[in-house]
Amino acid sequence: MSDPTTERKAIEETTLELYRSISFETGGQPEVQNLRELFIEDGLLVNTNGVEPVGIYVDDFISTYQEQVD
Repeated sequence: MSDPTTERKAIEETTLELYRSISFETGGQPEVQNLRELFIEDGLLVNTNGVEPVGIYVDDFISTYQEQVD
């Protein structure tokens, strides 16, 4: 059986790594390429803020995000 404390720490660390990948200081660049390490190869990021959920593959998200930052 899994230890809930260990699982919670793993989830928290993964969440922190996700935010570290997309966050950066003014004039800097995000380490968005690190997202590939956090998701399975065909993983989807899902935006549920709209009327309908919209999924985007990790590589497509990275490309779109990087274009917006450049």
